[in-house]
Order: sequence, then structure tokens, then C-alpha cells
Amino acid sequence: MLFLTLLFSFNSLLSQYTSLDNYDGLWTGNSTWVGGVAPPVNNIQADINIYGTVTRQGDLVYNSDTLHVYDTLIIYGNITFGNNADLIIETGGIFIVHGDYTSANKVSVSTGGTFVVLGDFYMQGSDNQGSFDNDGTIYIVNPVKVFDEGDYADLACDDPEDYPDNCAYGNQEDLENDPIYELVAAGGYKIKHDKPLDFCEGDSVRLYIKDNADSYEWFLDGTAITGATGYEYYAKLGGDYTAQVIVDEDTFNLAAVTVTVYTLSTIPDSAYSSDSVICSGSPATITLSYAGGTLGIGATAMWYDDAGFNNNIGSGNDLTLSAPSVATTYYVRFEGQCDTTGAVSVTVNTGTTPTPAISGEEEVCVPGQEVYTVSGDAGSSFFWTVSGGVINGSSQGTSITADWSEAGTGSVEVTEITAEGCSASDNLQINKVAAPDTGNLVSSGSLTRR
Repeated sequence: MLFLTLLFSFNSLLSQYTSLDNYDGLWTGNSTWVGGVAPPVNNIQADINIYGTVTRQGDLVYNSDTLHVYDTLIIYGNITFGNNADLIIETGGIFIVHGDYTSANKVSVSTGGTFVVLGDFYMQGSDNQGSFDNDGTIYIVNPVKVFDEGDYADLACDDPEDYPDNCAYGNQEDLENDPIYELVAAGGYKIKHDKPLDFCEGDSVRLYIKDNADSYEWFLDGTAITGATGYEYYAKLGGDYTAQVIVDEDTFNLAAVTVTVYTLSTIPDSAYSSDSVICSGSPATITLSYAGGTLGIGATAMWYDDAGFNNNIGSGNDLTLSAPSVATTYYVRFEGQCDTTGAVSVTVNTGTTPTPAISGEEEVCVPGQEVYTVSGDAGSSFFWTVSGGVINGSSQGTSITADWSEAGTGSVEVTEITAEGCSASDNLQINKVAAPDTGNLVSSGSLTRR
């Protein structure tokens, strides 16, 4: 009695098969089905529910009960339904036959369902047994001209000779204009990936296809990848990846997936400021710039005024900001989603504008020689120039000696540069006067002219 009970339970279990939801597998693969047992492919006498994507590589013969397609069923071969077997394509269901379709009973396509036959189509129900009830979308590549007795109004053509213009189903051209054609053309194969398709240089992403085809070939931007003939490929370069899959005599070209590789940044060569020193608050603004280096994809030049990179003051090249009131070092580095480079820096000093003052004779006799001195800040450097005369000795220091010749005008100028780099100039205008003639007077009688 226990044996008979167990046998009855086992037979009841096998009267219905349900594929795993959100799973992509073969009809004959036990792992495709709830309970781990695949249904037969011939003399099928069971209710079968299709969830996920199920692929049959070969024929199916369905004798009785009902095949429900809730998701996707793709058949590389022929399918035959006996006079006790029904096909119901539920809302959102997709049913694709790459071979011939033969049915002797009822077919129902719900709203939102899709029915595609790429081979020949036969409805052979007798005694008004067969029917085709369509509220979805039908594509039959080869024209259907003759039906046996049955209810086939939803497959009617006003004139079969005008196929497909006056028929209730679409043909190959119509199919190719439907987004579902991508699935049909790819044979149910699709390039998948196990992590995001955009990543940083030096990383990779695994691309893969169902491992049940006869052969595979991968392409990058339309060019075959040497040695890439397996069901998976690890992509390290950016571009459009496609694959060609061969199953029996069918060749499928899969839709491309785009891989984006973010390049890394390289450190800038140098940083500089429009002004290296701010003197008595002038100028009021400075412009910070960098040269060299490369920005990786998504990277930005970021500026800081502290070596710890805690106080960000702006981004980009040629950054204008208020001039500092104290000596400040600015740092710039490239920051992106993939990496952060080292930094380069520039220091902007501050100081007080000097007020040099020249002392010395402003009216001189020529030819003659005069000494000029300057008062300025301790630690400053002084640079002299003379016009209308020449400097006798060094042109630097707190004093110079000037040799004057020829009457006229001249000038003495000094530029003071402080230790901080601030500078200012003073100028002294010189009037050069010819010295009186001291030669002997010429005698003429009692008058002597000197």
C-alpha cells in the first residue's frame, strides 16, 4: 500500500513541470526546472509552465495537456501539438519557433503576448476542433494559405495572394521592425556581465553567454578578438563588444554591449601664480594655474591652501581668488573616481611696498663726478641706472658714483627690491651745467682779458 501511494505521488508530480523564474536554461537541463527534473521532449502529457527563459535545441512533441508560456520559450526545431494539447501564451509571454509549427487543437495568445514562427505554420484541427484566439502579436514568416476546419478568424487574410498586406498576422518585414526581433535574431542568446560595464583602467569585466551553443566568437568594435572563442570573455579595453553564436545550422549575431574604461590621471608638472608676491595688498586677486599632467576620465584639478588637503579652495585651471594677506602655499592635484595624483605647489609671498629716496646733487658742473646714495629698508637690494652720464663702478648697492659730461639734462634712478620681493623706484632729475672757462685773458693794449 505504501509503495502504491508513493508511486501515485511521483506520477502526480510529473504531470506538471514549472521552470525556474528569472532563470536562463535548457529544456533538457534538470537545473532549469523546479524539483530538478526536466520534462520529456516526445509524447509530452503534462501541464508545463514556462518562467524565465527556456531553450529547446531540437523538436518537441506535445500530446496532451497545456503549455503555458509566462516568460520566454525558444525552440530551435519543430514543435507539434496533438489534438488534446493546448498552447496558451500569457500576457508578457514570448513564444518563438525557429522551425515548423503544427497544431491540431487550441492556441490562445493573450494581450501583450507574442507568437513567432520562422518556419512553416500548420493548423490541422478536424471537426472544428482547432482554434487560434489572438489578442497579442503574431508573426508568421511563411504565408498561411489553407487551414483545416476550425475557428481561425484571427489568422484570416482577406486575400491570401496579397500576403501579408491583408492578413491578421505580420511577416518577416514586420517582425524586423518590432523590438522583439533583437531576441529572435540573437536566438535567445544575450551578452551578460557580472559587474558594471564601466570601470577603472587596469580592471576588467566578465562578459558571458549561455554555455550551450556549438561555437562562439567575440568581436571588439567589429574586429574579431584573437583567441576569444569561448562562451565568456574578460574585457579590459573600452569599446563595443559583440559575439557570434552558432547553434546547429543557425548563426546568431548578438547585440553589442558597450564597455567604458576610465583612464588614470598623471600628476601635473608644475603650479604657478599670476603674482608671486602681494605688496601692501596689491593686486587684490591672483590666478592660480598648473601645467602638464593628464586628467583621467571624470577627474578634476582640485586646489588646497594646506598641505593636509583639508581646505579646498576651488577647482580647475586658471583659478582666480582673493590675494592672501600672509604668505601662503597653494597645492593642486588631480582627483577622480579612479585615482588621486600627487600634488605640486606654488607659494605666494606678502610684503610692504618700499619707498626709496635718492640723496645727491641735482645740479652738477660738467665734466664732473658726483656720489648718490639711497635710503631704504634693511635687507633690500638696490639697482641703479643713469642717463646722460655713466656709472663709475658697481650699479648695485646703497650708493653709486656718476660721471657727468656735456651740458644738458640727465637722471639718476634706483629700484629697491625688498627681501619679500616688493619693489619701487625713485628718480632724480639732473641739470648738467658747463664749468666756467678759466683760460688766460688776451692782451690788447693796457687791457688784459682773462
